[in-house]
Amino acid sequence: MPLFSIVMPTRNRGNLLRFALQSALAQTFADYEIVICDNQSSDNTPEIVRDFPDPRVRYYRTEKVLPMHENWEYALGKAQGEWITYLCDDDAIRPGLLDALHRLISRQNTRLITWNGDTYCLDGYPLTHLRGRLLLNFASTGRVETRASRPDLKTLFQMNPKAWHFLPRVLNSCVHRDTVEKVRHRLGRFFLPSAPDYAGCAALLALEDTYTHIDSTFTIAGVGAHVIGFSPTYNQVTIHLHFTEDFQGQPLYRWVPLEIMTAVNAITDSILAVKHAMPDKLADCEVDWPRYFAECYMELLQFSGWGFDVSSLKRHWFEVLSHRPLSFRVRVFAAIARRPKGYLLDLLGLRGVIYRSWVLGAVQTLIRGRKTVAGNKLGNIMEAVEHLEHSAPLPPIVLTRAG
Repeated sequence: MPLFSIVMPTRNRGNLLRFALQSALAQTFADYEIVICDNQSSDNTPEIVRDFPDPRVRYYRTEKVLPMHENWEYALGKAQGEWITYLCDDDAIRPGLLDALHRLISRQNTRLITWNGDTYCLDGYPLTHLRGRLLLNFASTGRVETRASRPDLKTLFQMNPKAWHFLPRVLNSCVHRDTVEKVRHRLGRFFLPSAPDYAGCAALLALEDTYTHIDSTFTIAGVGAHVIGFSPTYNQVTIHLHFTEDFQGQPLYRWVPLEIMTAVNAITDSILAVKHAMPDKLADCEVDWPRYFAECYMELLQFSGWGFDVSSLKRHWFEVLSHRPLSFRVRVFAAIARRPKGYLLDLLGLRGVIYRSWVLGAVQTLIRGRKTVAGNKLGNIMEAVEHLEHSAPLPPIVLTRAG
């Protein structure tokens, strides 16, 4: 049994998988395996894997196309490590991740560890001036904190996406096998549709009283038009059509009133599925429904700003909302009014102009507290990893008093 398993579900992203796999093989700690589960790719994914003839890499291919959560579950069943983490085929990890985790678990009793992540804008990113740029979201301090799970679990149900970045979503966390089996015992599986990372997050927080957070950036997430939920263009042959087709007629959403493919909608449906399966553990966790409607609408405004036609999705949003009591609708628009800039720009027909403007878009990026990498654009996500290694070396782990 290796100490760590890096699990990599993939499908038709061989051009991106190459760099994710390269980052996984660059770890400075040796006792780990890489489990690649190919969900019936029709591109050069098998050839890409063969380009890395390393005994730590184990390649599996599903017998048929599976919905994303099913492929993630299939991949989990192939992992043999004592500790398990997931790496998406469009993401990358820094070389010191597993070494830092090993040093931490040898000094602290924990079963769940999370860390921070930055963002790399791929070629298909809607804001063209950010393509090839690394967005630095956090400053690494190395501080280690033990967090209580219950308040963070309630934060998840309160529909505040800005507070979700540190929550354990297997893509930014490492989970002990015993905890994985606890979740499987309760749910019958670990991953539920349609946002398996957040379904797993809700289950982990429900079953573990505490978890450990390292205030250091170890993951770089690649974002672009290929990301599910990034562009709700149902009338085109996109990743979203393939995503829904993989469900083979099964309903995509079961627990939410809206039928729009946005991140908040998928996440809400998934955590409610976990609540349904664990009523004893999540009885006091209630979705903030007015905030849910408001956040879904703000996502639609963002898509509109990126140039996508979301008029039909807005009509659906207003139609569903119209059946709610007046007091409820007032609370929804009150939540939207707390962030009036985007709403007013949309009413004036200017939001798309603002979002697609290089200068104003850069100003918005700075206002949001993000910085773009100075100098030339980076050619791929591994170059982003190398940039961080040279410009922002990871500090040593520091156990705080709480830890």
